[in-house]
Amino acid sequence: MKRILSLALAGALATGAIATFATPAAADGWAGAFVGGTVLGLALGTGFASPPPPPPVYYYAPPPPVVYYAPPPAYPHYAYADHLAWCRAHYPGYDPHTDTFLGADGIVYRCVGPY
Repeated sequence: MKRILSLALAGALATGAIATFATPAAADGWAGAFVGGTVLGLALGTGFASPPPPPPVYYYAPPPPVVYYAPPPAYPHYAYADHLAWCRAHYPGYDPHTDTFLGADGIVYRCVGPY
C-alpha cells in the first residue's frame, strides 16, 4: 500500500511539474503532460519505494531431556523382604516403592544394603 501511494504521489507531482512548463496553446499539451508526468512519476517512484521487510524467523526450543530411572533391583521374595527391613531400620526416610531414601544433605540415594 505504501508503495502504491508513493508511486501515485510521485506521478501527481511530476504531472504538476510538467504541466507548469507546458504551453497551454495546444489541447494535446495537457494529455501529453499527463502521460509524460505519469511515466516520469512511476520511474521516480520506484526508486524511492523501499522493499518489504523480511519475514520473521522462528526458533523452537529443544524438547526437555528425558530422564529414565532405573527399576528397583530384582530380588527373590525372601531376600527383598530382608532388604526392605534393613533399609527401613537404617534410613527413616526410606521409600520402598522406589528403593530410595532422602539423605541429610537433601540428595536422594538408592538404598544399598547387605541383602
